[in-house]
Amino acid sequence: MSTQLEGTITIGGDDYSDEIHSFVINATREVVSEEPTYGDASKVDRAGAATATVTIRCKNELAAASLARELWTAYLTDTAELAFIAKYTTGAVSTDNPSFTGNLVVTEIMIGTKSGDTRVMEQTFPVNSLAIDVTP
Repeated sequence: MSTQLEGTITIGGDDYSDEIHSFVINATREVVSEEPTYGDASKVDRAGAATATVTIRCKNELAAASLARELWTAYLTDTAELAFIAKYTTGAVSTDNPSFTGNLVVTEIMIGTKSGDTRVMEQTFPVNSLAIDVTP
């Protein structure tokens, strides 16, 4: 079992590793079921369309060079997309250290917390063009 230690998360071309507490990619596929027939009474499930999301838990500061500001800026654009590269360990990209890439779609964003709490946000974003790269 591995423990998540240091990695690199780049969003919109900037490294926000020092602001991100967690970056979780969830990829799923729809289930397409074939109904049984008189000739074959078994039901068969197949993998359908793929979808993915990323859940980010990060500092929620609005400084000019912060991730929260980058997300707000993207939210206000027509496409609301930001490219990301996630490497979950340090070192060069390889078969044992892949990078994951895609485009976050910033469909919602939040700011604020109750008085006295650390300002942190956790948001889940749809992802377009999810890929894994193992070439250095």
